[in-house]
Amino acid sequence: MPTRKLDKSLMQEEKKWKIVFLIYSDLRDFPLETEVFNLPDDVSRKGSESNALNELISLFQSLKQLPLIDNLDVYIIYNRIRIHKSSVIDDHTYLLRLIAPTNEKRYTILKEYSNGNLFQKPQSLSEVLLDLNKLCNTEHNIIITWDHGSIFGIFKELSPDALTEERKLNKVIKQESSILLERLPYNKFLDSKTLARDYFQDVPTQEASMPFKDILSVDEFSKALTLSYGKKHVDIIVMMNCLMQNVFTCDSLKDNCDYIIAPMGSFTVPGYSYKLIAETLAQNSKIPIRDLAELIPRSATTDLRVDSRISSRWAIFIVQTLHFRKYLELINDTANEILKQIKKAEEDKRKIVIFLQDLRAGELHYFDDEFYMVDFEELLCKVTEKFPEIFSLLFQRLSALKPQLILPERFIGSSFGDGFKPSGLTILFPRNLTKFINDEDAYLAFFKEYRTHYLQFKKRTKWINLLETLEQIPAYT
Repeated sequence: MPTRKLDKSLMQEEKKWKIVFLIYSDLRDFPLETEVFNLPDDVSRKGSESNALNELISLFQSLKQLPLIDNLDVYIIYNRIRIHKSSVIDDHTYLLRLIAPTNEKRYTILKEYSNGNLFQKPQSLSEVLLDLNKLCNTEHNIIITWDHGSIFGIFKELSPDALTEERKLNKVIKQESSILLERLPYNKFLDSKTLARDYFQDVPTQEASMPFKDILSVDEFSKALTLSYGKKHVDIIVMMNCLMQNVFTCDSLKDNCDYIIAPMGSFTVPGYSYKLIAETLAQNSKIPIRDLAELIPRSATTDLRVDSRISSRWAIFIVQTLHFRKYLELINDTANEILKQIKKAEEDKRKIVIFLQDLRAGELHYFDDEFYMVDFEELLCKVTEKFPEIFSLLFQRLSALKPQLILPERFIGSSFGDGFKPSGLTILFPRNLTKFINDEDAYLAFFKEYRTHYLQFKKRTKWINLLETLEQIPAYT
């Protein structure tokens, strides 16, 4: 399908608010005759394997309910991959605008992009955002991302088991370069120039296209926003992506936006109430940014379709990025203090190392099924309770900083019990440090190998150094 050029006749007068949805989907074995955003409202698919499609249909149907007001424009950047029998039959991106109903349609296509893997490439994503800025210049901008979250990036739920198998297959490819690309399963996130550099230095060019799992990492997302918006901040980034309210997200996006709203752990459809957000702007277009941000976490529960059993595990928080650098300094100072204690006499070292081992073994609440991410405040609180003379001042700093960094409005599900309440941000503290350090865990190895942000975070704080040091110490019994 040829790329449709941007129709500048569709340029809008300047408005006060603009909401941009970044939506990714890969539709496997669903040969739809029309695009999801043009389907009638009564269309749905049956069967458990159709859940992803039904969620997508539900999203576009809910967006049709958004009110059109003079001071608000709603745009959608929709990257759709269609796969049949492990082969890509289409990889397409649409730039859409929500319009008044016309023959049951609420969307108009402003431009189409046929370059593949658009959401994986900061330069390509920024091209679409720049096109959008040409069409509609607004005083305030909200970006809402929709699809899977993977701690270090969005638009893909990375499977550690799948990554491990793929790493093994990569090594086989290097040894047996006669394996042809068409025999391999398709992976939608493929950038052979970048990802082949370690695994395919000695194989023919055609073999360098071997798929390796990739995502739009948070540092790549930041780059795309910087290229698109420059020094002008996005007011609010809202993430309908699991596991993304963590220190890596905030560190990467702190200079791109004023507020980040995201879940610490799992999050499911229908997600936030986009209708409530739009209606609030319709009622008061001069609403302060913070007031609007505080409305969003609890809006998820306004949808009557949300089962309380599902929302019971949600923990959605708002981070005000202005204060995140102080939080990063606190993380660094905490890591330095622990490292300092480890360098002391054997008895002091033994006490803190055994305590940290016990924390990883089961004393901490992990927010992901693979036991990577913990609540930083809970970690520091438990260390302070055990060694108050050493860590009390650090915990006091955290207590003083928290009201500035993390806004009071939040949603915490009912299943968080036994006295633990999530505090707002997670940090990497893998239960199995050996796998992490030795790259036996393909998920974390992926982060280390292909993400510049890992090196940047390691340079800015001693946290990764702490994890490496703890792994080198033999386990005490």
